[in-house]
Amino acid sequence: MTISTLDPDNLDGTVRPQDDLFRHANGVWLKDAVIPDDRPLTGSFTALRDASELAVRAIIEDAASRAGTGPADGIDAKLGTLYADFMDTARVEARRATRRCGR
Repeated sequence: MTISTLDPDNLDGTVRPQDDLFRHANGVWLKDAVIPDDRPLTGSFTALRDASELAVRAIIEDAASRAGTGPADGIDAKLGTLYADFMDTARVEARRATRRCGR
C-alpha cells in the first residue's frame, strides 16, 4: 500500500511547477481556503487546539457546577473556587483600584 501526501486535486494546473512550485502545489488551497478574520492562520492543528480548549472548559465548568456537592478539599471544590475567582471580573477590577501591583 502506497500512501501519498500529495493530492492531485489541490495542484494548480494554471501554474507550471518550474515557474513557481509553491503556487503550483498550493494554488488551489490559497484560492479556496478561508482564514477567519480573527486568526493569523488555520489548519488541522488550529482545529485540534480549539477542540482541546472547548473540552477543557467543559471539564472545568462541570467540576465547578459540582463544587458544593463533595468534600471541601476535593478537586471539584478546588477547581470550582479557582474558576469562580477567575471569572469574577468585578471583584478583580475592584481590587485593582485599591491595590497597586508590586506593593
